[in-house]
Amino acid sequence: MVAYIGVDVGCTFTDFAVTLPDAGREIFHKVPSTPGESNRAIIEGLRQILARGDVGPDAVVVIETPGAGGYGPPAERSPDKRAEDATSGKFSACCLRAHYPGARAPAKAARKERATPKRPAGPKRRKPGPSPRR
Repeated sequence: MVAYIGVDVGCTFTDFAVTLPDAGREIFHKVPSTPGESNRAIIEGLRQILARGDVGPDAVVVIETPGAGGYGPPAERSPDKRAEDATSGKFSACCLRAHYPGARAPAKAARKERATPKRPAGPKRRKPGPSPRR
């Protein structure tokens, strides 16, 4: 059996997408992120997925993660490397605020975050009561 596991570490949650091609199944799992120590959320999420029993001990597991900034917690990286991460365009302004104290998002990222349209309001609801007469 082969299990493909995609991992996406976000500011709030770490998401897992597990594809089991032999079984024709997909599993989606989410755990809270651990800012500054993303490896903890990844290990906890994998532990929970394996505890379910969907992926056996003899399975070949392929884990894929998206690329991002440098290696290790930002606080342990040199100021030059943190500045390089912060200006790479790979992080949202939210992520920079959470993980790179004092870093400023590149103008393009900040503009994009501000320009994200808010969800449109739903239809206006009538006050409860009898239907209007025509």
